[in-house]
This record gives sequence, structure tokens and C-alpha cells, in this order.
Amino acid sequence: MRDREDENIVRSECQLTPSTFHSGIGLETSILFAQEGANVLLVDVNFAAVERAARLIAEKCPNVMSLPQKADVGKEADLKAAVETAVEKFGRLDVMVRSFQR
Repeated sequence: MRDREDENIVRSECQLTPSTFHSGIGLETSILFAQEGANVLLVDVNFAAVERAARLIAEKCPNVMSLPQKADVGKEADLKAAVETAVEKFGRLDVMVRSFQR
């Protein structure tokens, strides 16, 4: 997310759709994007987990939006609704990351 020519942070909007936000790749990816200045929509079937993740990101990165949303990203309708939320809240969707554990 950094501009390689001048190393300035490139402002971006981002939606992340992991299904395990209590730890691991989904949470850490969300934090890294937020640290780079991206707003993040955190999507999971476990709403309590994405609420905790959103609070953590808000504490670490108070200048970005971190919004939790409950959805099953394995269902097309839920995924479509998440994309629509990202566009509605952030104005656009630049990056989507899907990370989950079975």
C-alpha cells in the first residue's frame, strides 16, 4: 500500500472478509491495512469477533474507520451485501481479502 516512488502512504478503502477474527491472518491483515491508512469493513459470521476486532483497530488506528458486519461469505447474497456496505460507507472498494479457517 505504499507508493514505492516516494514512500508516502497511499490512502485506500478496503474490505476484509475473514471468518476468524479472534486471531490469525484475518485480524493481522486487517490491522496492517488500517495502519497503512485503509478503512476496513470486517465481515464474519461471528459478530462478536468482528466487533472486538473493530474496537482493537479503532484503538490502534483512530484515524481510520473499522466497521464490523455479520455475514457468511460463503453465501453469495451475504457477500454481495458486504460489498454494497463497503461502497456505501467508504465510497468505493479497492481490496478484498478472504481468509478463513476450517
